[in-house]
Amino acid sequence: MEESFVIGLMSGTSVDGIDAAVLKTDGNHIFWISGGSKLTIMTKNHRLIKRLNLGGSAYSSANLMLGENKKVFVVLNEDDRTKVFQIDYQNENAISPKVIADFVGYRRAVRKIGNKLYLVLSEHGGDSHAVSPRNHSGLDTDNIASYFRKDLEKLKDRNLGELTGASDQMIKRICNKMYVPGKSSNSYTTSNSASIGLYSFHGVSLTRVVGLDLTTQKVFESGVAEYVEHVYMNKTSLYLTTNSYDTTLLHKFSVDGQISYKGSAEISGQILNQFSMDEHKGVLRVAITKWTHGNTFNQVLTIGQAEDKTLKVIGETRDLAKGERIYSVRFNGVKGYVVTFRQVDPLFTIDLKDPANPEVLGELKIRGFSTYMQMIGRDKILAIGDSGLGNV
Repeated sequence: MEESFVIGLMSGTSVDGIDAAVLKTDGNHIFWISGGSKLTIMTKNHRLIKRLNLGGSAYSSANLMLGENKKVFVVLNEDDRTKVFQIDYQNENAISPKVIADFVGYRRAVRKIGNKLYLVLSEHGGDSHAVSPRNHSGLDTDNIASYFRKDLEKLKDRNLGELTGASDQMIKRICNKMYVPGKSSNSYTTSNSASIGLYSFHGVSLTRVVGLDLTTQKVFESGVAEYVEHVYMNKTSLYLTTNSYDTTLLHKFSVDGQISYKGSAEISGQILNQFSMDEHKGVLRVAITKWTHGNTFNQVLTIGQAEDKTLKVIGETRDLAKGERIYSVRFNGVKGYVVTFRQVDPLFTIDLKDPANPEVLGELKIRGFSTYMQMIGRDKILAIGDSGLGNV
């Protein structure tokens, strides 16, 4: 069994080349996080080199990333702060952690591409969390900055040199990087627009997409005034999603050296997790479950970028497995694989070669259901789940 396959299972990584693990190896060393914030380093022959306590608690959570020149990076979340540690293990007798970034915000997701680290951080305002600004339309830039001031005041605490002693003007300037969902599915605007109408289902939240250059420690960011549940990222794009009642809100950002907002959409139905999304040649493929008149329907949608900074559905499959719901999804190039379940486990194979006309190629029915699928090579899938009889 290949090492990359084992690490893929341990990390739940959905895209090759996008690092998002809690267990790592460089071929000669093994690294893992335990107890919330304890990093263990040992040789491949199981000789313990170092065990570091990074100062969190048993309730902390962390991500582990390998860097160049025998460096490992740990992203540690403790309460509403997220710290990035760098550990140099070239000299076994001088291994110690160094904090290279400290952000306010709860870590929703961490990804690494090359020497850049990407963090999705959520912040909930104090008093503003209970406020529904749906009726506050026509706010100008100054009022929006004032409205979110309690959230944006936290910027003063961030490890960003440009914000030392942040003034109102600086806070307003950072506010302008935050995109504010409008009142309709096609009305997503920057905060210096006159349109604001946040969805009140989750209260008021700010989600920041932060990039950190691990060589220079330079920080760049964008974000959206929205609560986020699922994150999908490949080497050029990042998508944030929120399930809201019977719809899913999608927000797209490009990650080509900088982070730029590209567009948003609202689609009918809900996604299961990050594996329900995949982008191929600029087209997003999404597997969704819809509830209609007391029944469930499942589909795979293809979504493209429109010129007006909105995302548009350009194709969809027929309804899959009426009365069932999606339990696992995998995309692989121009193919998609979807497992639904009620009494048996239909595995659907979807041809996505033509984004405007996705087609169901066939289905395989097996007792039980799969909750995780992993590609093995080009033409095999390992499916793990419940047999329907109480065992794996």
